[in-house]
Amino acid sequence: MPASIPKPTIPRTAGDHTIFLGDPVQETLFSMVVALLGELAVMRDRLDAHERLLQAAGLPLAPDQVDGYEVDETVAKQRAVTRERMIRHVFRAIHEKLPPAELRAQTESYAGILAAVQAAAPVTTRATPPQNARS
Repeated sequence: MPASIPKPTIPRTAGDHTIFLGDPVQETLFSMVVALLGELAVMRDRLDAHERLLQAAGLPLAPDQVDGYEVDETVAKQRAVTRERMIRHVFRAIHEKLPPAELRAQTESYAGILAAVQAAAPVTTRATPPQNARS
């Protein structure tokens, strides 16, 4: 009977997460990049579906129509909820590793930065989306 060959082991952290890079900071950044990639892939799939549905319905949009679209207050609120969900998902890796006091400080800092950016470039509102070029 042949001798058993030992299987290579994969390093694990205390939380039983696979370690690919060996450095906890790099692992956290890697987790964030993977989360962003997942978010981007879903967004691109949804955008592709919308474009194909519009094309099939005979309603293709020009890029300047999309760029010029102005959201109303309801849409702006819906987007804010979606953005917060995505931010929590992407930064989950950091939130799981930071002590609560550091996490709270980071969250407050982020909220301040976001508020400053929004104040510098307020969202414009419009009741209806731009009409298709065929209208």
